[in-house]
Amino acid sequence: AQELREWEQARSYYQQAIEIYIEYGDRYEQAGTLHELGRVAEGVGELSQAKSYYLQALQIFAEFNDSYTIQTYSLPRLVALYQQTQDEEIFVAAADILGVGVEELRGLV
Repeated sequence: AQELREWEQARSYYQQAIEIYIEYGDRYEQAGTLHELGRVAEGVGELSQAKSYYLQALQIFAEFNDSYTIQTYSLPRLVALYQQTQDEEIFVAAADILGVGVEELRGLV
């Protein structure tokens, strides 16, 4: 549904998935689903909601020390969102989650 840009259907599927992951306590899979919910929100222009989802996903990936996913998926999406919004809070929040300074974070991206 997401690839077909059927945003509301994709959102519905991801919401169902995250409820299942929460029910079964699968925190790591919640992160991937939150990330995809962020992509859906971004796709429909809900940039503030996208930011929230992306940062929630980043928090979980950081808890799991998944630096590959952070570097490959989370940070690039957050940078793309920043480029659309110029919202400095994106970098401030991400830096806080990762335990680095904002300038150090900028160096990573």
